[in-house]
Amino acid sequence: MAAREAARLFRLWAVSQGLVHQDHLAPVVAEELARASFAPLGTIRPLAVEILHARAISFIGYDEPDNSVLVFTVKKLTKRELDQLPTETPDGVRIRYRQGGHGAVGGPPMSPIGVPPYAVHQGRFYTCGSSIGPGNVVEAGTLGCLVRDASGVLYGLTNNHVTGGCNFALPGLPILAPGTNDVGPGGLDPFTIGYHDRLLPMTDGLPQNVNVSLNSDAALVRIRDAGIVSSMQRGAYDTPTSARPPAVGCSVQKVGRTTGFTQGIVRAAVCGPESVTYRVAATGGALKLVFFDNMFVVEGLGTAFAKAGDSGSLVTMDAGTEGRCAVGLVVAVNDANGLCFVLPVNADLKVTHFPAWSPK
Repeated sequence: MAAREAARLFRLWAVSQGLVHQDHLAPVVAEELARASFAPLGTIRPLAVEILHARAISFIGYDEPDNSVLVFTVKKLTKRELDQLPTETPDGVRIRYRQGGHGAVGGPPMSPIGVPPYAVHQGRFYTCGSSIGPGNVVEAGTLGCLVRDASGVLYGLTNNHVTGGCNFALPGLPILAPGTNDVGPGGLDPFTIGYHDRLLPMTDGLPQNVNVSLNSDAALVRIRDAGIVSSMQRGAYDTPTSARPPAVGCSVQKVGRTTGFTQGIVRAAVCGPESVTYRVAATGGALKLVFFDNMFVVEGLGTAFAKAGDSGSLVTMDAGTEGRCAVGLVVAVNDANGLCFVLPVNADLKVTHFPAWSPK
């Protein structure tokens, strides 16, 4: 049995035992539970059930290279409790545990930590990894990267919830740089970097009611003037020209509005569908619960990989001889546990350099 299948069975078993944190639970239909056989998980003692019930399972992840299932719990498990929990399935899939909660988006972004909220390249080009936001609300997120469509039109890529108002922004809405939350005396005067153009599907609701396999959290901002933007990720590196899916266990990097350049490890693929909670100004702060079935969990190295306001940051990895490549966008964080949730970028995405100048 592969780690992914073991994670699916463990998730179903946890739901059947009432161990999953109910606030973000995607109900499992009775037919799915009826078909499931939990025998491949082995014997799980009643004491283990009691412990996991008391600590509550947030979500289940898996690490195929390590052949392991990762069980994330709302409350931290003690060493004594860990000694009572199963650590391996009969056919050798490891079971590991760590504290971790669901991803959330909402409230004003925190003040940047040790970095300015934006950067300018060569004295005039506003860079990726910098603050942007809708012109009609006080918010700020991150410009992930520059992309072109098939006709060559230049866009900025970020999250739907950063510039698209969780589907409530009208096409043509001016997008400001820096975002209104980061406007202040002595800083860069805000300017219209572009206009909200279009979104990828992001529909709230339970998986039984909507096709969550189509859900993403991405938006395109049509750049107003190619002569005012830079593909540089601040001063860290240039935006890569290729993309690939995230790989569990790999080192990744990002440049964002709140925490600047950070490094992390992809700890697990989330066994979905699992949810992200959204509260944004464009919806009047109303709660939206959106389920995704292709999220990855990233943990920072030495410091948090991302914080509120880093949403939309482009996540990259060094692919060795192939060079740096794009792997995803920062979508949500759980500040209490230091986890970051990432959605993959489309492998066919044409991530381009701005052609009018060369940073080399």
